[in-house]
Amino acid sequence: MKTKAQIKIVKDAPDHPVRNLASVFQTRRNLVWEIERVVIKGTDLPLDLIDILCDLYGARHLGWTDPPANQDGFVTVRALRDGLVHSGALLSLRLKRLEEADLIEIQDVPKTGPGSEHRCGPRSSRSWVRIRPLGAEIAKVVWERYKSLGERLLKGVSRDDLAAHRRVNDIIRGRIENPASTVQ
Repeated sequence: MKTKAQIKIVKDAPDHPVRNLASVFQTRRNLVWEIERVVIKGTDLPLDLIDILCDLYGARHLGWTDPPANQDGFVTVRALRDGLVHSGALLSLRLKRLEEADLIEIQDVPKTGPGSEHRCGPRSSRSWVRIRPLGAEIAKVVWERYKSLGERLLKGVSRDDLAAHRRVNDIIRGRIENPASTVQ
């Protein structure tokens, strides 16, 4: 069922870019429901904690560069915060919960020697985290479910459409992160 605001958008601006932005919010809402129903089912963890585990799993086991991990699989708290989908304001509490469940480990960045170049800024930026084996087991299952969900939802969508969708998302993100940008 459409809200009055959505109906007004359709009537007043059927081809206006605001429709694309509004559809992002609608899709996000439905996608979160589907992720909770299919992807994280049975993990006993909320989506915000699962996202952290998946980022750490990808950095350590899948070679992801966002967030970047060192050769031992550690990611700085700052890098993790910068890439979060959920609010970074509660990151310390989320990390503590994951550490208490033995899903991650948190260490201070060394003061000298290898890795010390990552030690800067506020106290939270002087720590780094790494996924532990139990966390990796959970994240691996979740990541496989994410991949299956993506394949199911995007089945039949052409490579060109997928590439165009990513380009539009990159443009929007770039313009939000750097309003003076001329990201094309």
